[in-house]
Amino acid sequence: MSRISRRASAGLTALAALSLLAGCAMPVPSPDPQPEAPESMPALDEPRIDRVLEELGEAISAADEEGDAELASDRMANPALRIREAEYALAQATADGDGTYSPRTLITSPQVEIVSAAEDWPRTIMVVTEIAEGANVPLLLTLQQEDPRSPYQLHHWVRLLPGSEMPPTAVPATGSAQVADDASGYLVSPTDAIAQYADVLTEGDGSDFAGSFALEDDEFYGLVQDEAENLDVVDEAGTFSQRTHATDAPVLTMATEDGGYIVVGEMRTRQKFTKTISGSEITVPSPHIEALDSEDGLLEYLDDSLIASFRTMVAMYVPAEDAEDGAVTVLGAERVLTGVSRECPRDEERCA
Repeated sequence: MSRISRRASAGLTALAALSLLAGCAMPVPSPDPQPEAPESMPALDEPRIDRVLEELGEAISAADEEGDAELASDRMANPALRIREAEYALAQATADGDGTYSPRTLITSPQVEIVSAAEDWPRTIMVVTEIAEGANVPLLLTLQQEDPRSPYQLHHWVRLLPGSEMPPTAVPATGSAQVADDASGYLVSPTDAIAQYADVLTEGDGSDFAGSFALEDDEFYGLVQDEAENLDVVDEAGTFSQRTHATDAPVLTMATEDGGYIVVGEMRTRQKFTKTISGSEITVPSPHIEALDSEDGLLEYLDDSLIASFRTMVAMYVPAEDAEDGAVTVLGAERVLTGVSRECPRDEERCA
């Protein structure tokens, strides 16, 4: 058996450690100005929104202090809760090694609030936050209330891509419509939008859906493709493959003023490293190695294949079906390493 090299190719550790969108200061996304509110009863008034966000912030702070996602479980739901738990685990696994991982700083101070106009439940809020200290882009948070007696819970957070613009939406006093998961009249339905983008991340320009997305302006897509190309250098010792698919987590949506909608959902990516040449070495990014070191170092040797699993929260703008020159635009994303194993869990097909 050959010991796996702890060296990572330049730039790869940053991706594996989930610094996909960090770097030099760049222009931050700036939501379009919103129109003045008409005289109508608000779906959720500003004091209540502030209270919801304050309580969420307090729960996140308590969980961060202890590194325990369960402390925020009253105010966070999957996929956000599951991904936050993975962040804490990754931080602990890499604490004493190279490429130490720090969980994303989650703030709840709002710049822009988008409130559901639904009369029934569940109800949704989307919030563009202020920029956290040390960061260069704001977050987009999605919260949902399951029923009148339940608190609003955080379902997703994404870092907005530098230079992206949030599409205009109705002011909170009016409220925005929630779009059905299978709604028609748009370039693509909400659930299909997430699934098709996952296929694009897997197949690149060869995807049947590549033409529906504004890939030339999609920094997240570019970074994912660059990472896959760089990791593919393992072909001297073995093979590398990567597949992304949409999970079954519910998507959250909000209509925009131009007839389109914003959708936020979750995807899962599995990277597979397979050694095919005896006595050879495969270089794997160091956070993978640290996460593997969970059985007194027994997994530092790679006999066959290694599976690295990531979960990604992504936000997109989808235009109306009849929009001129319409294309799906990725607004932001957040990707976190959630597990490393020798064998593919459950669905072997999705590991190839």
